[in-house]
Amino acid sequence: MMKNFTIASLFLYAPFFLVILYRTKQLFEKIAQGTPVFDSQIVQQLQKISFWLYVYPLAPMIINPFLSALFTQSLEIKISLNTSLLFAIGVSLLLEVFKYGATLQYEVDETV
Repeated sequence: MMKNFTIASLFLYAPFFLVILYRTKQLFEKIAQGTPVFDSQIVQQLQKISFWLYVYPLAPMIINPFLSALFTQSLEIKISLNTSLLFAIGVSLLLEVFKYGATLQYEVDETV
């Protein structure tokens, strides 16, 4: 039964990781096309990545108890502060820096 639980977890959480990779690819493509780093498009892409980086570690905390009850007939609730969540917090802090940089860039462009 535990093998089925692991396979089910893999199929449930892999799409979240793929969305993060896809959004990151889009971000780097925009930067490669010459979009200024402190642009609103870049900030929006970072916001989307940040959202999915929060979803990725929080989804198992919500879904795993249900999967555990389904496959093992026991309920186990586990809340942890894992590395993925810390990485999401770090990206959120970086996002705030980029938002401030975009604001400054806009002010400079309006001044000139």
